[in-house]
Amino acid sequence: MSRFRVLGLGFALVGMFVASQPALAQRGGGGRGGAEKRIQRMVDKLDLSDQQAASVREVFERYQGRMKALRSERRAVLTPEQQERAKSFRRERRESGGERVSRQERRERRQQLGLSDEQRRSMKDIRKRMRELRQSRRGEVAKLLDDRQRGILESMREEHGQRRGRRGRRGRRGGRN
Repeated sequence: MSRFRVLGLGFALVGMFVASQPALAQRGGGGRGGAEKRIQRMVDKLDLSDQQAASVREVFERYQGRMKALRSERRAVLTPEQQERAKSFRRERRESGGERVSRQERRERRQQLGLSDEQRRSMKDIRKRMRELRQSRRGEVAKLLDDRQRGILESMREEHGQRRGRRGRRGRRGGRN
């Protein structure tokens, strides 16, 4: 079977799975936090007005579909065997309390996945687009806040980064993003 046919089949399967999970979509992505949980935390900590909360929710909803599409695209880059290995890495991380893995361990895991050069380039491009999407969403949310709320939000982000073992002002080692 050609590579494009396999990729097409992968996209179709992921699309069918996502479409068949209405509860997952309502929860905000199904991750540990989910969009709704993050929005509620912002409402509580930033003391958002009803209008601000509605606007923040709207921004998150607008970006959610695009981010979900990028995650599907990222999964489709991997072969079924690589997807299983990646899933086991995520499971191990979750079972170990979600601790952030070292840069060296991430390199080793990528090597264990056996990514081709083309797959590496695709994954790097997708990660870049995801990062840009998150930055754009953050910028839109920041425009909805007053100075006091923006300061609190920045403190929340820094605190979150510290809990996740990150350094640097922008959340990544060395301050790069």
